[in-house]
Amino acid sequence: MIIPCASLHWKANYNVPRHSPKWIIIVTGPPCSGKSWLASALAERLDLPLLTKDAIKERLFETLGWGGAERSAAYNRASVALLLDSARLLIATGRPFILESNLRPDRDSAAYAALLCEHGTQAIQIHCSAPPEVLIERFQRRWEAGQRHPGHADDSAGASIADKIRAGIYGPLDLPGVLLSVDTAAGFAEQDTLLAEVQRHIEAIERAAPQRRSE
Repeated sequence: MIIPCASLHWKANYNVPRHSPKWIIIVTGPPCSGKSWLASALAERLDLPLLTKDAIKERLFETLGWGGAERSAAYNRASVALLLDSARLLIATGRPFILESNLRPDRDSAAYAALLCEHGTQAIQIHCSAPPEVLIERFQRRWEAGQRHPGHADDSAGASIADKIRAGIYGPLDLPGVLLSVDTAAGFAEQDTLLAEVQRHIEAIERAAPQRRSE
């Protein structure tokens, strides 16, 4: 399903940085909704750089060590900030990329919308989700299977994450561009259909975007 997001307001006289991508892909959604798998698959199929919060957080684990849920939460706050900083650096290169994280509209919408509007860039936002109890069961199975870095301390944080999933705090962001909502309860059987839809939006944005100003 395609849901229009906030309209992009181009700056007067198209006064946006010359070296800015016309679009980037942002994959969002609650934990265990399939974001990481989908973002990796899209990055491979579209040959795009992939920026993820968990990669940053796990680098912090490996360089600074890890402990329980309290330290994991502190690293998570740092990773959220570093993800935005990294996106700011990458968007300045002018090349599209994919960003993946369990971003939250209450915390992250304003910062990412400001970044995109500053550069005249539209988001193709893909929001993955599934029924809360499906997500919580996946979360528990993932930890029991040892599929997560121990620094995440998911065994201690599980109840808190479950409450957040049930509260629906991992909704889509309010960003300039388009929003694609993907129900992953049954997996990604329609991966090729989704890729084709993303490519259609890329082509539409490329056609509609104004020409960048000359130096």
